[in-house]
Amino acid sequence: MSFFSDQLPACLGFKADDPESRSCIAPALALALAFIVLPLCLLTPFDTDRSLPLLFLPAVWLGWKNSQPVSPGLLSLIIAIFAAMLLSTAFAAHSARSLVSVSAAAWVIAGGMVARNLTSSLPAVRLVLGGIVLGAALGSVLVLAGAGGAYMDFPTYWGARIFSMHQYAGVVAGLGLWALRPASPAARLAVIALCAVTCIGLASSGSRAPVAGLLIMLAAWFWRGGTTDRRLLLRTAPALAGVALTVSWLIGSPYATMGWWSAVARTANAASIQDVASGRAYFWPVVWHQVWNSPWFGHGADAYQYIQPRLHGSQPHNALLQWLYEYGLAGTFPIVLLLVAGVVGLTRKGPAPENPTRTFRIWAGSTLAGTFVYGLFDGVFYHMVAFMPAAVIAGFALGGQARVAPGNSVYLRNWHRILRPGLLAALLAILLHGWLGFMLLRAGNVEPDSPPARLLRAFPSTTFGLKNWINRWEKSHPEAVIDWIKWAQSASNAQPEYHLAAVTIQLHNRDFISAEKELRACLPKVRDIEVDDINRLLAGVAVKAKEQAANGTTKATK
Repeated sequence: MSFFSDQLPACLGFKADDPESRSCIAPALALALAFIVLPLCLLTPFDTDRSLPLLFLPAVWLGWKNSQPVSPGLLSLIIAIFAAMLLSTAFAAHSARSLVSVSAAAWVIAGGMVARNLTSSLPAVRLVLGGIVLGAALGSVLVLAGAGGAYMDFPTYWGARIFSMHQYAGVVAGLGLWALRPASPAARLAVIALCAVTCIGLASSGSRAPVAGLLIMLAAWFWRGGTTDRRLLLRTAPALAGVALTVSWLIGSPYATMGWWSAVARTANAASIQDVASGRAYFWPVVWHQVWNSPWFGHGADAYQYIQPRLHGSQPHNALLQWLYEYGLAGTFPIVLLLVAGVVGLTRKGPAPENPTRTFRIWAGSTLAGTFVYGLFDGVFYHMVAFMPAAVIAGFALGGQARVAPGNSVYLRNWHRILRPGLLAALLAILLHGWLGFMLLRAGNVEPDSPPARLLRAFPSTTFGLKNWINRWEKSHPEAVIDWIKWAQSASNAQPEYHLAAVTIQLHNRDFISAEKELRACLPKVRDIEVDDINRLLAGVAVKAKEQAANGTTKATK
């Protein structure tokens, strides 16, 4: 008896003599491993919100053979989403950045489709859910250990909000895994222990938005679940909540705003809706107004980072506003329809209430509904630590619904062949983006006219680290420095930095008139908390510029 062909499948709950069950092992294991190593990848110097989806590559590659038939309606929605994304990229002011973001989304959706193909095998579902909850628990341990804290504002995740997103994914996956009734006592103990760790992590994060999503998920599950599901929720949810609140309070928090007690205090001390919403009440109307500058096809993926006036964060903390601003109505409509198609499984009749398949379907639909509500208050569909689990949950929700008989002619069996060329192109775009990021951060011999520099000017998907090049060129190529700074003022998502870099050079050359113009151009691109600092600097420079203009002593900027 071979370990890999017989013993391992049996240990994981698969039927060794069932070809369909065996075909699910490899892609399910690949998805599980992707989620387990996910928090470790956050410690790498790569652009994780673009590169992490490539963790799905082995699962997608292994999952082609296990591709299940798909209805023309579902395939049409997916094609419509990608078509809208590409159209928004074509019209985007920063098309290279948009293309890389769309490429990352393509791989995330492909991972979700692999999960959809696995829903006929409950052992495969258990394996994937186990990977999600284990990865989230590992992330919680890394934060407690302070991994990455020496160079990050917050260990491992860069921010408590992103940490809370991953813990939310672990909590809902753990509850789903627990509801699917692990076979052995040891497995049940491991599942409930991991679920408790993620609950403690969620309580420690101090975030309120995931709690709203979790409550919606539990309410929908309780509403549509059977008697066994309701008993499980009534026993498990309060117990986990009690453990999480108590242990997180005992652990305490070394970081500001962390801890559920901090969230309670912020809410209780709020003097206005603005305080309760943590700034969202300010920038949601701004984004809504900007949406209508390009309502049909949007401004391109990741365009929020270039919005003026500059707002907080890398996305608007609202999935609908994010999609409307990035992809317009053409992209938002099919995305919402796809989510509705997953949630609608809650209302359909299925097997007997105590059937594990029905429990899984209800859990998947409820979790997708709760995750969407969570996404209305935070960047769940932007940051990959949340978007990747959300896509897999959506795939489970779509695949867990009642299907047309496989022999029915309305089902398309070779649908995945349509998407392969697009995924290959997306892979190349992400790899190019990663290579540019590596050259910006690590390369020490790049010249202004070298191939990497020319490629960056042609495909500016990232400018993070460009200051490294510019600092090295100040002595060797001073004539190129201003040209690159001027280019970065429009190409970079950190535009104020390059306006201020130009101001520094102009002040050094005593060109106060040009420095004043530069500061006025910088003003609408800075965040509201930085406006006063720029205004103070501008006031001093404006006086000097006025004197310089009166004396006619302007010195040309080199």
